[in-house]
Amino acid sequence: NPANTLWKKDYNLFSNIDTEQKRYLEFERWWGGFYLLNEEEILWIVRNLFIGNKLEKGMLDIGHGHRIDMRNMKDPLVIFASSGDNITPPQQALHWISEVYPTTDDLVKAGQRIVYLLHSHIGHLGIFVSASVARREHRAIIEHIEKMQKLKPGLYEMIIEGETGDHDPHQEQFRVRFEKREIKDVTCPIPKSAFDKMDRLSVANENLYLAFGRPFVKSLIRHPQQAAALRWLHPARVSRYVWSDQVSPGMKIFDSWASWVKDNRSRAQESNTFSYIERRHSDNIATFLDACRDIRDTGLEVIFEAIYRE
Repeated sequence: NPANTLWKKDYNLFSNIDTEQKRYLEFERWWGGFYLLNEEEILWIVRNLFIGNKLEKGMLDIGHGHRIDMRNMKDPLVIFASSGDNITPPQQALHWISEVYPTTDDLVKAGQRIVYLLHSHIGHLGIFVSASVARREHRAIIEHIEKMQKLKPGLYEMIIEGETGDHDPHQEQFRVRFEKREIKDVTCPIPKSAFDKMDRLSVANENLYLAFGRPFVKSLIRHPQQAAALRWLHPARVSRYVWSDQVSPGMKIFDSWASWVKDNRSRAQESNTFSYIERRHSDNIATFLDACRDIRDTGLEVIFEAIYRE
């Protein structure tokens, strides 16, 4: 979401600097966390999940002769998706159900209960970390887990009707209902031949990398110190620590300035004309970036269709 990443996130910080500083820093530290994956781990993820899609097919081998088959799961499955999620939209988040259970009868015969909940606009990251989503959707799901377990086998959509009005935090805060759905309701047509072509291209690219790219990279990085230096020179890191007074001594002057501004600042009223212009300008920037995102996504879809469609 370029609008949030490039503009709204920082604008929200500076426009609410008295209250947002702690939350912003905590989120950035969490979001900026990372894991170092070795070659074997990366290839396993790509081959088995992203390209091989073996989890959906019931062919995911986790070692020692054990495979994960979604059809063996008997506890209710809860799927939370959002129309505002352009990374894993509802069509993608729900389509796997029809691949594992081709018909509603197959799902019922398997004795499984699948419940899905749809949000109208929250983005991909917001599904997991948004405070408003945690207070409403997450809480509603947790409150009604026992009811899900008592549902008859089948596919259901969970719909939040509203708040109960009960002020006791230990009691249910949301009224929900579970409406029966058919597998066809969550089935999305997929151009399998196109994805088969992409699969073959991915395998070819991987073989090219293993034959030429990997030896070349290994020839450049011969010592752990070189790898450590490259990590510290990564733009994502440099863009943060370059502003630290431990790296840039000239930044120390801002420490005293910040204290003075904090003690003497007078916040503009919401009715202030310049504040109004600022908010409108911010909204226009966000709208423009959203439009750029939509153009990008549409362009990528057109390119995919042109290359892989028959």
